[in-house]
Amino acid sequence: MCGIAGFLSPIADSSLEKWRNNLKIMTDAISHRGPDAEGHWIDNSTGFGHRRLSILDLSPTGAQPMSDYSGRFIISFNGEIYNFKYLKKRLDNSISLKGSSDTEVFLNHITQYGLEETLKVSCGMFGFSLWDKQEQRLHLVKDAMGEKNLFYGFHGESLLFASELKSILSFPGIDKTLNESAIDLFFKYNCIPAPSCILRGFKKLSPGEWLVFDSKGTLVEQKKHWDLENVAIEGLRNSYAREDIAIEELENTLDEILKEMTFTDVPYGAFLSGGIDSSAIVSRTQKVTNSTLKTFSIGFENKLFDESSIARKIAKRLETDHEEMILKESDCLNVIPDLAKIYCEPFSDSSQIPTFLVSKMARKKVTVALSGDGGDEMFGGYNRHNYISKIWSKFSPIPRPFRSSLGSGLKKFSPGLYDQIGSLFGSNLRRFGGRVHQISDILKLNNEREIYDYLVTHWKTSPRKNSSLSAPRFTELTDQDFFYSMLLTDQLTYLTDDICTKVDRAAMRNSLEVRIPFLDKRLVRQSWRIPKNMKIKQGCGKFILRELLYKNVPKEYYNMPKSGFSVPLETWLRGDLRDWAESLLESKNLDSYGLDTNPIQKIWREHLAGKANHQYEIWDVLMFLSWGKEYL
Repeated sequence: MCGIAGFLSPIADSSLEKWRNNLKIMTDAISHRGPDAEGHWIDNSTGFGHRRLSILDLSPTGAQPMSDYSGRFIISFNGEIYNFKYLKKRLDNSISLKGSSDTEVFLNHITQYGLEETLKVSCGMFGFSLWDKQEQRLHLVKDAMGEKNLFYGFHGESLLFASELKSILSFPGIDKTLNESAIDLFFKYNCIPAPSCILRGFKKLSPGEWLVFDSKGTLVEQKKHWDLENVAIEGLRNSYAREDIAIEELENTLDEILKEMTFTDVPYGAFLSGGIDSSAIVSRTQKVTNSTLKTFSIGFENKLFDESSIARKIAKRLETDHEEMILKESDCLNVIPDLAKIYCEPFSDSSQIPTFLVSKMARKKVTVALSGDGGDEMFGGYNRHNYISKIWSKFSPIPRPFRSSLGSGLKKFSPGLYDQIGSLFGSNLRRFGGRVHQISDILKLNNEREIYDYLVTHWKTSPRKNSSLSAPRFTELTDQDFFYSMLLTDQLTYLTDDICTKVDRAAMRNSLEVRIPFLDKRLVRQSWRIPKNMKIKQGCGKFILRELLYKNVPKEYYNMPKSGFSVPLETWLRGDLRDWAESLLESKNLDSYGLDTNPIQKIWREHLAGKANHQYEIWDVLMFLSWGKEYL
């Protein structure tokens, strides 16, 4: 795992020393991604920079940018090729490798078989640049599931690219004009989805995307080396008919992936939250490696958010070498001022805080950590996967005008009233109170797709002046159960734009490589062969993954709901974070970024008074303003 930066500029050869310095500035900005070594290569109009976090082949023979054996190709690679041993076996015996890194094998496989074939047979996570001296072409490529970001765009006549936007923001004289449509996307989804970028004139590669530029910087080809929608369609055409076969093949595939992911020259471990996904990864890793795995979890002094006891119980059952950190409120609050530095675009998934802290803890003992991310998206683990169709089946027979009137009526009463009534009678009205406004809005919607979009949207109307939010991001699989369209959309959007971004920035800020087994394309392909009735059964999501897990951990260990890496943001904003928040929410700050003061300060007052919980919308605004304060 590393960080890359580079340029393709027709004017660079007239002042190579200046461009060499600029390239150094770009790689210095991401030194946290590669503290072990740095390298730079410039040839006329092309320059590659690299910061190395050594995982395989710790010697100088693994250094980058790297040339293939023939001298035709130069690569600057961020990521890992997990099945590089398979690629190595395919190489001609006449090819003499200098070292033992996966990058060298991958690069020389390109020389022998071509880039298209190499991408087809490779399994890994990556964002890389490849210069072809023979054809004078620059290739920029992103992995299948979008685990590693790659930004690109033009500064004048010069094409710039990098693993993180902070490399480009550090480039001397860069235009920092903001992309207004990207701002709207951020307030809708709490992140900026690919291909959009917060800087005007720049973009991010989408999952599985492959761009080719000629020597003048002209985009000559744009294509996909992996198309998830086609993978989904093919998988559904060949669905498993028998549950036992599906479980067996899932187990075999996961075990094969874990064997590859645990092959490193550095210490490795795993995050363990105590949930289904991380427990499945840990239990299978223990089995395939036949060794004691180091596991890491965090908890909170606030017992309402503390799940460390669950992780501790699972770790004891699996006999891992377990470490945990119980976070004080001050531990979390101290991270918040640095979040804008960690996330080089506006980003406001509040679980970024504990993700950063567990990465920081793990890095003290290991350089690589396995994560259970992706299990919900692959196997139907979110509440919306189970309930949207159920909600719609009950609401849709009711005429829309009546539903709309009922929704408006519910909204006339404050959530606090339902809470008070519920507390008197000990009923579920207390839980209902927190969702009454959400339910009243859903009653007015027209179909399942609108309900889905409503549930994944933060700001329902844009907080920017004279602006409106974009149309929803949704990929529909026609003639299929709506469940599959939700899974596909989650994998194409939330998974890559939110989850993968969160994990990559939090971990790499601590120089920690995180590997995500559920996102290996072999397992993704197989997951689409598993039908809905094997993913959700008797109202329980991730059924097939649970069955695999129960081979190693008793079912009764999981008789309570998991909330993920949630933090008590609602109370922090009314307490210790109030002064910091109010300093950012001043009218002059909001005006300077074109934000509409009235609706923002209105929800802030409601939140402070306890009339409503607007934690997520407020956090969006605060993270956006913090980012602007840091970079603009």
